[in-house]
Amino acid sequence: MNQQKKVVIYNIVIAVLLVIYIVLTTLIFINHKKIAILKQKIVQTKNKTKIQNNESSTYIKNNKTVHSKKNSGNINTTIKKHQQKMQEQKPDSEAYFKLGVLYFAKAGKEQQAIDCFRKTLNLKPNHSKKAAIQLWINLLQKKLNKGNKN
Repeated sequence: MNQQKKVVIYNIVIAVLLVIYIVLTTLIFINHKKIAILKQKIVQTKNKTKIQNNESSTYIKNNKTVHSKKNSGNINTTIKKHQQKMQEQKPDSEAYFKLGVLYFAKAGKEQQAIDCFRKTLNLKPNHSKKAAIQLWINLLQKKLNKGNKN
């Protein structure tokens, strides 16, 4: 093969690699944007999510669990009361969602939170917080998997 053909082939290879690089860079940028949007939605959802019952109120604010009213700081009491309410009434997707958020806020209750979030989506596949719920499930699953490796 003569030198000119080698140069042409070399230039073509460089051009193809450059196109591949541009495409991959664009895809990575788009995915980072999507992840940033999902993270922003999670923060917004956490800030808006509020679980209430007669005696206590638990809500997520700035990624921290905040308790108020009676039984302040006792998320276990809130979980038990919510479970009692669910036994008294036929639970719907929102009841499972709220219980999932409570479990999400409680250390060591990752699997229960995942189960509640999955029930939420099974009962209402087009839930208004579907993207956030799916992301929470993934985050909790990663946390569980990481804990099992140690």
